[in-house]
Amino acid sequence: MPTSSTDSSSFRLEWRPSRWGIVAAAVLPLSCAGALADSGLPDALPRGIAPAVVPAVLLAFGAAAGASWSVRAARRPPVVLRLCPGRRLAVGEGRAGSATLTERWPLVVLRRDDGSGAWVFWPDTLSPDSRRRCRLWADAAPAPVVPHHWMG
Repeated sequence: MPTSSTDSSSFRLEWRPSRWGIVAAAVLPLSCAGALADSGLPDALPRGIAPAVVPAVLLAFGAAAGASWSVRAARRPPVVLRLCPGRRLAVGEGRAGSATLTERWPLVVLRRDDGSGAWVFWPDTLSPDSRRRCRLWADAAPAPVVPHHWMG
């Protein structure tokens, strides 16, 4: 008897970059540079370096790094994931392999058991219905392992 509605069919999820992740990629380097600029680091540098220039250089570096990271995050292409019966996950048109789902609100993480990939879904990239379907998929019984030589 099936343990969930996903036992008999697979469903598609499309992973795409999160807006929250893109904003975090822009803000994190800038905030780290700001913290360094506000610390005692500029005063601890050798006398040949003007202490007033160091915070400006750190902030400029943080802004450039943040812009670069956020652009790179925004340009990542979407990935089509197919969640198949028996806790199996296929990426694109590839073969399905076993996978696990970890849900730590607000994140949902799909991870291939062979270590070949992991996809993190933020709330803005996964609808409540898709989150529910992922939970049902994860609670379904795993596919039985049948030896390749078994012919019966």
